[in-house]
Amino acid sequence: MMTTAEYENMLSSQLYRLIGTVYDEVSQLPSEQNIDRWTRNDVNTALRRCMDAFIVAQSCAIRLSRLGELDGASTFWIDELTTYEDRFRSQIEHVESIVIHR
Repeated sequence: MMTTAEYENMLSSQLYRLIGTVYDEVSQLPSEQNIDRWTRNDVNTALRRCMDAFIVAQSCAIRLSRLGELDGASTFWIDELTTYEDRFRSQIEHVESIVIHR
């Protein structure tokens, strides 16, 4: 059985990897310059992958934050996800709006 510190370390490491996945998925979204080369299905799939990655990262951050007293690394990764949440969402919404208007 894991101690609380071991569980926190595991979740913190997992959140670090999940944030990397979110960054990767968001960076692969089409831009205004290349969206014409994407099918609507491809765009929707990319958007779904971004949102799925973000939701998984958020749920990990929630589990981590419920542990109470956290170390610096755990706090950093929760803050990182929170800080970039608006940026991720606005980028996703921007791509969605381009798709709707084309």
